[in-house]
Parts: sequence; C-alpha cells; structure tokens
Amino acid sequence: MGKARESRADIADYEAVAGEAVGRVIEFWGFKRNQGRLWALLYMRGHPLTAQEIMDALAISKGAVSILTKELEGWGVLKRRRDLGDGLLRYEAEAELLKMVAHVVRRREFNLVSDVRASLEEARDLAKADGADKAVIARIDTMLLLARVADSTVRFLLDRVPTELNEVASLFAPFKKS
Repeated sequence: MGKARESRADIADYEAVAGEAVGRVIEFWGFKRNQGRLWALLYMRGHPLTAQEIMDALAISKGAVSILTKELEGWGVLKRRRDLGDGLLRYEAEAELLKMVAHVVRRREFNLVSDVRASLEEARDLAKADGADKAVIARIDTMLLLARVADSTVRFLLDRVPTELNEVASLFAPFKKS
C-alpha cells in the first residue's frame, strides 16, 4: 500500500494522484496545472459534473472553476451542457483522447509552425531585397526547409494519424479488460 495522503471529502486518492500527474504534464506543455486536474477529474468520473462538484473535489474557488472551464471549452477538451432535469450547468471531458490531442495541436502547434514558416519566408525576401550575402540567404533557406518539413509533418499527423490510431486501437478491443 502507498503512503497515506490527505484526502478531500469529494475526491478519491487515485483521482487526486492521477489529476496531479495530468496537471504536471499539462503545466509542462504551457497550460495551467488546474486545467489538467479538472480535465482528469471529469475524464475519470465519466459523467458530467456541476461547478459545485468540481469546486468540492478540487478545492478551488467558483471563479477558478469558471475561468478553467471556459479555457478548456475553448481548447475543445471540455463540453458544457444544461441538465434538463434540474437546469444546472454541467461539464464533461472530451473522452476521445486522440480527437482532443489533435484539436489542441491543430490550434496551437499547427498555427505556430505556419507562423514560423511565413516569418522565415519574409526574412528570406527581406534578406534578398537588402542584398544580403548568399551564405546568409542559404542559412535562412535551410531554416525555412526545416519549417516546411515541420509544417508538412504536423499536417500529415493531423490528417491521418488519429484515424489510423483509432483503427489500430479497435483491433485490440476484443482483448480489453473491463
């Protein structure tokens, strides 16, 4: 058995540990740790939670829940819906992990790579217009080639890999333990 952890009333130890792990990874990628914790909680629970339930489980404020849910919804990793029974707003995690990752990569990395490529093209044009040395232009062209390869790679992955990985994953479905 692992070391005893301080437990919140509305969260299991495994949820806290997994949430912190996801939070650390998310933070490493430049997002907020609590975004990862919130998404992980919703994903593990497998059903929508109200803001109050999130507040209680993660020990965060109502304002933090509001900000985090809006940010996560903007990234396409969380959905909100109003419960017809009680009228409360509830949040649920995007459960298709490959779809979620592809959406974030499409919004973040794809745009970055495209912007870098465009900037390097502009730099090459400016260098040529300024009469820069051929060696300088060749170095810019080398950086531009790398940017084009990165751009093509990201496009390839976004267009093909999630579908192909889902197909491969479906092959293992009969062996999956419930």
